[in-house]
Amino acid sequence: MFVASVLMGLIIGTPFLAFILLAILVSPIGIIGGLIWLLPMIYIGVRLSLYAQACVIEDLRPVECLKRSWRTTKGNFWRIFAIGLILAMIGGIISAAVNLIPVIGSTLGSLITTLFIAPATAIAFTLIYLSLARG
Repeated sequence: MFVASVLMGLIIGTPFLAFILLAILVSPIGIIGGLIWLLPMIYIGVRLSLYAQACVIEDLRPVECLKRSWRTTKGNFWRIFAIGLILAMIGGIISAAVNLIPVIGSTLGSLITTLFIAPATAIAFTLIYLSLARG
């Protein structure tokens, strides 16, 4: 799982980070290029988003987890993207609201994210994986 996570980070993060750095250093046109690069990175990220479930449920090796996620998500990009976006927005709204509480808001927001939002997201993506892998 660790190696698969590192691979996922390299696949998604490295090219995007390179374009962002280039955009900052070069010009506003570089920023547009970086934003255009964001679209394929979102697509690839969604297609590989079920790698952790494949690793744990199917007990696959790192590269096989990524391949399995890619195969499993075929034809379901928009469904997975929409669910992930909705979960991210709900989590963001809750965190932002809690962070408004003076003194303890930030700590409480982190606690809520750790105890509720992250597990709910993991459960949702596991249910998606099970639905797509078996159906």
